[in-house]
Amino acid sequence: MISNRLFFWLTILISVFLAPLTSNAQIASHFYLESDQAKIAESSDLFVNVYLDTNKDINAFDLSLSYVPDKINFVDDDNTGSIVSIWAGSPKEISPGLVSFSGGLTKPFSGTRGFLTKLHFHTLAAGESQISISANNVYLANGLGTKIKAESSDLVVTILPAEESSPNIVSPTTLQYDDSTPPEINLEVVRNLIDGTSLAVFQTSDHESGIKETEVRSRIGFSWSAWKPVENFSTLARGVWVVEARATNRAGLESLKRTYVWHEIWKETRTPLFTLLAFLLVGFAVYFHYRRVYNKYKNPYA
Repeated sequence: MISNRLFFWLTILISVFLAPLTSNAQIASHFYLESDQAKIAESSDLFVNVYLDTNKDINAFDLSLSYVPDKINFVDDDNTGSIVSIWAGSPKEISPGLVSFSGGLTKPFSGTRGFLTKLHFHTLAAGESQISISANNVYLANGLGTKIKAESSDLVVTILPAEESSPNIVSPTTLQYDDSTPPEINLEVVRNLIDGTSLAVFQTSDHESGIKETEVRSRIGFSWSAWKPVENFSTLARGVWVVEARATNRAGLESLKRTYVWHEIWKETRTPLFTLLAFLLVGFAVYFHYRRVYNKYKNPYA
């Protein structure tokens, strides 16, 4: 009896201590790159798709890709059809040979071939070029944002001298997008309760050609600021009472959204409003007083 009870409690203790290990061991996430241009001529445009496989729901990721900058250079990206709904940082070359990006998903993803984005490179010199995933993290949709390091697969591209292969040049200006619908914009202003600042928070989407650029401008008094490119939010200066967001898709179509910063409007107008109200009340009081005096003078026996 004692040995059975001891065995029971040992089993419980082992399962408790090993639960985090076994749960992490069951999580399999994998970033990988694909291109149908394994062999390509120099001075050509190379397109690389970035995919994610995962067997657990994730709602965020961050990723970095490294490559030899003498062989290829980064041009742009195309997120048409991406599972990513919020780009915390769209793909950018943060240093020669290193592209980094991160994003979030309003709808958690689990499954295979989750398309993140298509990266556009330009080949510079002949030889083999390896595009490696140097940082690869996913964040579980478990309410805690648990960070998990994912597996990854690299991509090797053979760049042929121009005289050995006809160039396969597709410049960004010749890319055609079959898109007749402008982007969608959700824009709202929220207040940071810690420091009292206002944030313009927005989400843009375009399922046909993808978002090329999102810009924001604001208004203090009667003057608009210049348009400035932003990712997902913009900190507003004090006194801003109206904000506009403009999204442009890759087909060149634009959408514009405007919202008002009501607490700033109230803060700027409450003093003159109260002053006006006070003058009106004083005016009414004076008017009725003199009217009563006048009526008494006209009819002293009334």
